[in-house]
Amino acid sequence: MEGTGLTPGDSMLAVAMLRLKKRKTEGLDSLIQTATTWFVALDSNTVSDSARLGGYFQGEALRIEYDRRYRRKVDAVAAMDSLLRIARRKLRADHPALATFYFFKGLYWSGTSQDSSVFYSHRALKILEKTPKPNSDVLIGTHLNLGRAAYFDSDLLRGMYHVEKALEALPDRISAVDSLNLGVILNMKAILHFGFQEYEEAAAGFERFRELSGPASPFLEANYKINLANVYAKMHNWERAIAINREALALNSSLPSPSGDLEILGKYNTGYYYLLTDRFDSAAVYLGEVLAKRLERPDYQPQFISYNRQNLARAYVGLNRLPEARKLLDQVTSFFRSTFPPFHPEWIYYHNAMSRYELAMGNPEKALEHIQQAINNTLRDPAGHPVTFNPGVDAILLKDFCLEDWVEKSQLQLALFEKTSQGKWLDECLKSIDAAVLLIDQMRSAYQYQRFKQALGDNAVRIYRTGVKAALRRWQRSGEVADLERAFQYATESKAGMLLDMQREYHARRYAGIPDSLLQREENWQNRIWRMETNLQMLLGRGEENVRDQVGALEDSLHNLRVRLSAFKRKTRDSFPRYQAFSGEPQRFSLRKLRDHLAEDAAVLDFSVDGDSLRIFAVTADSLKLASVEWAGPFQELLSDFQEAQAGEKSDFKNLADAGYRLYQKTIFPFEKLIAGKRLIVIPDRQLYQISFAALVTAPPDPVGVRSFGDLPFLIRRNSLRYGYSAELLAGEEQQNPLPPPGRFLAYAPGFTEGLPPDTLILEAMMNAGAVAAEVSGGGPLPYSREEVETIRDHFLAQNSGLPLWLARWFSRDTHLRIGRQASESHLFEEDLSRYRYVHLSTHGFFYETPIPFAGFVLYDDARNDGVLLPPDIYRLKLNAELVVLSACQTGRGTWSDGEGLVGPAQAFLQSGARNLLVTLWQTENRSARDLMVTFYDQILSGETLAEALRNAQLKMLDSEDFQHPLYWAPYVLVGR
Repeated sequence: MEGTGLTPGDSMLAVAMLRLKKRKTEGLDSLIQTATTWFVALDSNTVSDSARLGGYFQGEALRIEYDRRYRRKVDAVAAMDSLLRIARRKLRADHPALATFYFFKGLYWSGTSQDSSVFYSHRALKILEKTPKPNSDVLIGTHLNLGRAAYFDSDLLRGMYHVEKALEALPDRISAVDSLNLGVILNMKAILHFGFQEYEEAAAGFERFRELSGPASPFLEANYKINLANVYAKMHNWERAIAINREALALNSSLPSPSGDLEILGKYNTGYYYLLTDRFDSAAVYLGEVLAKRLERPDYQPQFISYNRQNLARAYVGLNRLPEARKLLDQVTSFFRSTFPPFHPEWIYYHNAMSRYELAMGNPEKALEHIQQAINNTLRDPAGHPVTFNPGVDAILLKDFCLEDWVEKSQLQLALFEKTSQGKWLDECLKSIDAAVLLIDQMRSAYQYQRFKQALGDNAVRIYRTGVKAALRRWQRSGEVADLERAFQYATESKAGMLLDMQREYHARRYAGIPDSLLQREENWQNRIWRMETNLQMLLGRGEENVRDQVGALEDSLHNLRVRLSAFKRKTRDSFPRYQAFSGEPQRFSLRKLRDHLAEDAAVLDFSVDGDSLRIFAVTADSLKLASVEWAGPFQELLSDFQEAQAGEKSDFKNLADAGYRLYQKTIFPFEKLIAGKRLIVIPDRQLYQISFAALVTAPPDPVGVRSFGDLPFLIRRNSLRYGYSAELLAGEEQQNPLPPPGRFLAYAPGFTEGLPPDTLILEAMMNAGAVAAEVSGGGPLPYSREEVETIRDHFLAQNSGLPLWLARWFSRDTHLRIGRQASESHLFEEDLSRYRYVHLSTHGFFYETPIPFAGFVLYDDARNDGVLLPPDIYRLKLNAELVVLSACQTGRGTWSDGEGLVGPAQAFLQSGARNLLVTLWQTENRSARDLMVTFYDQILSGETLAEALRNAQLKMLDSEDFQHPLYWAPYVLVGR
């Protein structure tokens, strides 16, 4: 192969290796034979024996591996050993050909003996490290052998190290075999991400592996699908997990000799996912089949059979087959008593299963006893320290189980109150709620990763909702305002906990002036500690004697890291006292604190969905009111009608007027007198995030007097509005860096009149992230965006510079525009964004409901960045802005998360230092966007508040000839403090 530096023999072996990996075995034996013959035929006078024999032995090793893997020859391993002995006599000890033998030996043992796999792989690695130009294929495979062994040994850090080394071994120019290697590496990396509970990265890695590896045998394809289904299950995408698992089972069934292990694993997982979604009939079928198969095989560990029985019993309880459930639970009890001491963590699962059984039997008090036992198993001293964990079981998984137990305990206590009307059960329920809230605060502070904080919100919201119900029951009995305030407190604390926590930490650090280098150093330490903790829990969970040394070493390393991190934090606190004063333990929300922040002319409308009910709390400086609406059924239809009308046909004002007025009656009218003339702060929930409250209609339309949209009595004519994520955010601390001067303005307007179109940039970014959408439409050129930002810039200069406009454009250091290709993602990262009070992005936004939700903004790309600004990119920005304007389509969209609300790119800006955002709820029209933005900034420059400035800009459009329809002015909403 001319120009590659490979001999014909080397080339044939490389092709043979590629075919072996891609499972294309036709003609493979002949190809290997040709390669080995070529090496043997070399002239010994011109080619060294080392080169000739090395090529020959590598070819023979490939042939034997082919025999072992695809021809199932029972003597293949013995043949490999025999050939290895010959090669070791003929070749020097560090000859690269021997590394190939050791690599294949390590690969063989990776399925049965990890110790043997590590032994041979290390021998291969020692040779390869001494070789000037090692075979990248063998080097990559060796690191993957070691990474796989580390994974099975629960040493995820070591596994990730070898995966990174495998990536480093890839050549700069990727060939076909290297592309396949990349896929295999990404698959291994995805498995390790899964072990680290980094599920989005794992899903993307598995999808990318499948794309790179091409069609696989049914068996390998089924294994891939089992892995991918596990990832989606961890992301709580149950439907996709079940569908993928069933595909894996179908592939396995199509094999001439189906794998029994794969069938058991696939059916057990499928049954378990059905169980978690309360489809007990399907769960019972799958779990029952698996139990029968496991009992037939003596090699299955009794502990796995016990898990199977517990979950099958849970399915039987759901189906009211209680005698069968009891029989299974008695078998579990017998096994546990003979295997585990009383306070072993395994008892947690047993007590949870028994609590469900007793509840189904009509014994709620016995069920409570089992729940308390489950809680006690995770606590050192339940009486004195209700949420202090035993270090021996201090794992994320067990914390989540403990939180679920508090949920079940409080719900049972509330149910007992409903059944008996005894006030003691209501008191006990509220005590349980407060203990659980303390646990939630501890967990949120301990978690370093956003995905864990978000998952915590999903679980914690059940506690808060139970608290709201219990507090309202007490209010209905007592009539005391304090009980209504307590209900509002729980409803508020159920929202945006992650955002609140991250904002508090961000502002504490920026306010204290801690350098970025120190913050990065602390984050690196925290990441290492978290990963070591995950490793430790996996090792402890195995319960094996032979891991004691590993556990001890890991505990020592953890202790040393924690000591260093503690000393670092202590030094930071001493050096930056403002950080210490501002970043203490989070305080519980209080209504008094919110009222202290509310102006006399402001009112908060806080919407909270719980099951079939929508509760609306109205808060002013001196009052708290509550109204309830049936959330399901007709109300959902009304919401759908209004959503369609607010951005629908330009001539259909009668449908908009009807739906807008009916929705106003349900949501705002109960507080009409209370909010009259006040500035409204709306905190939506669920689908309410997608409606424009400004476009609600406050009176029944006059069929005679209403001839256009401008004649309708929209709510925006009465009140200014802004949105919030949580009332707790409105009552936040004020210790923040001072805002930049009012004239500081920065705008980005790519325009997209040249270069790659936005949809191409989005599609490439989606492919790199492992996200897939049926159709990508990033939008075309934005001809008015340049005019928009230049006009706004000129108005800022006229207001603040004191110079003639033409001169101010040249010399002003307060306003900056990035237009065309200057509006790139790389420039945005390089800007000192903390200098600007107003940051304006006039570009395209996008939101796709792919399996991994994909949303962000498009700027120009370059050699360093792809031009697509995603939430992880936004978190890197260092803002200190009073306002960030996202003048693009659908910038207010996101994915719904219980306990957090709408999570998406807009929220990322708030976490990165923006006080307020102007976002859009649906696609906007470029010319009307220009007009609204110019008027909006003019109002700000004249001294109006942000909410009043937006209201005046919207009213101007409403009173115009061309843009009366809410389609043009209503998508713009102000979000923030």
